[in-house]
Amino acid sequence: MAALSGFLFLGALAVWIGSNVFFSFVAAPSVYGAWPPPQAVRAVAPMARSYLRIGWICGLLVLVSAFFLPPVEGIYLTTRIVLVAVMFLLAIYLELGPGAKVRQAERAVQEAGQAEVGKEALAGFDEFRETAGQLNGAILLLALVVTFITAFYS
Repeated sequence: MAALSGFLFLGALAVWIGSNVFFSFVAAPSVYGAWPPPQAVRAVAPMARSYLRIGWICGLLVLVSAFFLPPVEGIYLTTRIVLVAVMFLLAIYLELGPGAKVRQAERAVQEAGQAEVGKEALAGFDEFRETAGQLNGAILLLALVVTFITAFYS
């Protein structure tokens, strides 16, 4: 059981970190810089949905498998579980809060079709960009701390 939980923990953590880095540092900034906001919404919204889904699925796998890992020295077991729980809660908040605003902006852009999209319709998308950047940075930092705790104390 320990080997399976270790595999799930490390595999899901790696996928979570990789998707976070790809979306935050490669895909989204490239689209934001190259296209005007309505086209960026059309391109980023499907990627954001997939990324957010990956976040909470990997978060759930990491959180559940963390309870079945072999014990580590002292406080590090509790620290690892608490950090993973915080990461998971941040991913859920990102899906339910700012993620909902991206879906609203996407609907507004789709309804407008070729017509001009108002700034108020894209305000949620701009808020998602700011909030997602901050939350993704926090998730990434916590994931790196969890990775180091796992590497050095397991």
